[in-house]
Amino acid sequence: MDLRNPTPRLLSVLAIGVGLISPSVAAAELDFNKDIRPIFAENCYLCHGPDKSSREAGLRLDLRDIATSEAESGMTAIVPGNPDESELILRVSAEEDFMAMPPEGHGERLSDEQIALLRKWIEEGAKYETHWAFTSPTIPKDIDESAELNPIDQVVRKRLTEKGLTPN
Repeated sequence: MDLRNPTPRLLSVLAIGVGLISPSVAAAELDFNKDIRPIFAENCYLCHGPDKSSREAGLRLDLRDIATSEAESGMTAIVPGNPDESELILRVSAEEDFMAMPPEGHGERLSDEQIALLRKWIEEGAKYETHWAFTSPTIPKDIDESAELNPIDQVVRKRLTEKGLTPN
């Protein structure tokens, strides 16, 4: 097979392969911290995040109880389980400039994949998660509490061993 002169069939196979390894919206339940928080952080939190001085319309997307409550506009940004009733989906999907989010001059429009992720997340119930930095690490049950190494070092040592590596 000559990759310098691909046939249409090879191009089709490559396209399918790329589709299979890219993030799939149809996959398992979405993870807020991995799939949704980065979209919000990059595109929404500037105007709808924790900074009260720059917040617009009284909407905070970083707090579930506010994001799922009626906003100053009378609309609800996120209606868990119902993306078609969620103002967030309406706004990020809008074609008209006066409705579209983020507004002109506040970053790029969301990609179709990002919108699909938000839609699926809302369909799944719009579950929020604590930022990973504020959660305790899970120590596996097979860790020896009486060992010379502390539990975190034991986890790291085990992973190194599994990969055929030795500590420095």
